[in-house]
Amino acid sequence: MTARHDRDGDHTTVTLDPRIPEPITAAVVIAGIAGVLSLAVHDALAIPGAVLGIGLVVGVAGLTGSYWRIGLTTGLFVAIAGSSVGLVGVGVTGADPMAGVLALVAIVIGAGVGLLTVDGLTPQSVGRGGVAAMYGAVAATVWATVGFAVETVGGIGAAVSELVWLGGTGSLGLRVSIVLAALAVAASAFAIPPAALTRPETLGRYRTVRRQATVALTLVAVVLAGGASVSRYVPVMADVVGALAGSAVVRVALAVTIATGTALAAVGAVLRQMWSRASTPPNFAVPMLAGALLGVGGFVALAVWFGVATGDVLSVLVGTALVLSVGGSFAWAHGVERTDDRAGAALSAAATIAVAIALGIGGLVTGADVELERGFSVATALEATAALALFATAAFVTDVGKYGRTLGWDVGRDGARPLPQFVRVGWSGAIVVVGFVVATIGFVAAALFAPVLSAPAMLAVVLALGAILLGSWLLFA
Repeated sequence: MTARHDRDGDHTTVTLDPRIPEPITAAVVIAGIAGVLSLAVHDALAIPGAVLGIGLVVGVAGLTGSYWRIGLTTGLFVAIAGSSVGLVGVGVTGADPMAGVLALVAIVIGAGVGLLTVDGLTPQSVGRGGVAAMYGAVAATVWATVGFAVETVGGIGAAVSELVWLGGTGSLGLRVSIVLAALAVAASAFAIPPAALTRPETLGRYRTVRRQATVALTLVAVVLAGGASVSRYVPVMADVVGALAGSAVVRVALAVTIATGTALAAVGAVLRQMWSRASTPPNFAVPMLAGALLGVGGFVALAVWFGVATGDVLSVLVGTALVLSVGGSFAWAHGVERTDDRAGAALSAAATIAVAIALGIGGLVTGADVELERGFSVATALEATAALALFATAAFVTDVGKYGRTLGWDVGRDGARPLPQFVRVGWSGAIVVVGFVVATIGFVAAALFAPVLSAPAMLAVVLALGAILLGSWLLFA
């Protein structure tokens, strides 16, 4: 955002930083952390959920630098995304389905706090994060397909056995494996983009060598498969072919060649499409796709190691693919469209709004769950107080967030003086604390007059909190 001032015919351009000033940002971050702790009183999944939300933002912010760093960060980012989906799934499928909602609320709060902590993201980093998310969706889909195929044949051991002894243990199996191995190698050789293996000045020689090697490999495969076919008429050859067909070493080597060649062909085809659509260098298709595949693979390996059922892992992978594809598309579109200096301010403003809404939803969910409790105890009182604290922090973030957004747009971050901001934060905090104390006293009084906390009593408490906040604001504003 720019402001122009004219003096004696001179034009002076003053650039304003429209982001939320740092004191307001710090206040919102502290309120978000307090809200997560209040959620943790009701469900311990809130804390890891908030950590995962922060990790998602940090992962997007870290998509800079060398290819190695981008690949590693992409792997961590998609693994965190899969863990987030799994955490919500664990909560939804548990004894209390509302735990999944609270986990999602905590993830949103963590992401908002992360956006404010890293001081917003540039449009380039947001767009790159969207691309990384879409690569993560592709990787999750690939691993889900592999997992479904493995589950269909009866497990990992059965799948490996089927691949090794493809076509049987006789001559037919050996011939099938030889032909498939040759096809996989040839397909991978032509699918991988030449730019991944050679330089422009040696491109012609590379293509010549590739064509000659493919022809030679085809001839060798035809000769071997043909020799195995006619071996039945030559006793000596039949014995040799039978020994080779039944050799685990030979069949494992062919199986590894088939699997590796097929994987390289698939990856090469995807890279070729992505590279052909790239508009500006540098192109991070290779490190992002490799990192995404390794990240999702590591997540799957850890899940299997800890004994998670295959069906649950597949469900998480499908959910991760959907979330990353949708979220990645929106993030990529945002990074492409928002190329001005207001993108960081828009993200930080959206973060304050998201944190306020998430805190309010958390208060509603925890308050409704307390209402369903039978009997009054210290634990019930603590959970109800935590719900009221969530309402209070939501009101606080709403107020100071709006003030910070207005201050950033009108005055700018650099032009906003700290003292008025501290006064405003202290004033809003004092009003919220008064409302919280009065609402807590009202809750305790209502609980003493009723053995079971009723819905009208909880509604009265919430309305009392709102009335105190509104009345205090109108009285002292």
